[in-house]
Parts: sequence; structure tokens; C-alpha cells
Amino acid sequence: MECPLCKNEYSSDNVPRLLTSCGHTFCHSCLDTLIIEENSQFRLSCPEDEIVIYLKNNEITQFPKNIALIKLIDSKKTASASFKD
Repeated sequence: MECPLCKNEYSSDNVPRLLTSCGHTFCHSCLDTLIIEENSQFRLSCPEDEIVIYLKNNEITQFPKNIALIKLIDSKKTASASFKD
């Protein structure tokens, strides 16, 4: 499971974040680079559908972690580890 922008695998260091306005998921690092500040206001445009999201600040942590995706990744890792044993 990887970020569609940077192609890096999601991990504890590369957390998948959910854009609640449109439902798309990208890694924390990529979203951080997409924030634009204009007239003391922060915004982000979704790379998939270009929906503009206005932010309270420039912190990506205001977007929730995609818990469903994290659980799926963890279950695949567990299944893969048990298969190797």
C-alpha cells in the first residue's frame, strides 16, 4: 500500500491521511508539501479531484489518519509474517 503521489509505502513514518472533504488518502509528507498560504489563510487542493480544502493552520495533523487503511496494512503484514513461519 503506497501513496499515489510519491509511491512510498505507508508506514508509521509515512502516515496515510484522509481528506475528509473528498475521501482521498495521501501520505502526511505529500500533503505537507501541498499546503499553500495566501493572505494569511491556508488551503490545500486535492491532487485527485482538485477540491479545495481550507485549513485552520498549516498542520497536516488536522486530517485524520486513515485508520481503515492502517488496519488493512497491519493485517497484510501479520498474514505475510505468519505465512513465512
